[in-house]
Amino acid sequence: MRRDAQGHLTFRHGPHHCLGAPLARLEGRIALRALLERAPGLALDTTPDQLSRRNALIVRSLKPLPVCW
Repeated sequence: MRRDAQGHLTFRHGPHHCLGAPLARLEGRIALRALLERAPGLALDTTPDQLSRRNALIVRSLKPLPVCW
């Protein structure tokens, strides 16, 4: 038995972009807003140009994010 080539769902980009990505972005906004409301003195503890990025194939992010409170 062979399966039909119907395409597939993955966590990549383009036509195979993760279906849960909009929910994940919404959750991130809600969590960040709650954090900033509960810790109003939270601030970046370095200059933005000193931040280093992690450029992995799947996830792009900051390496450390130094903050002071």
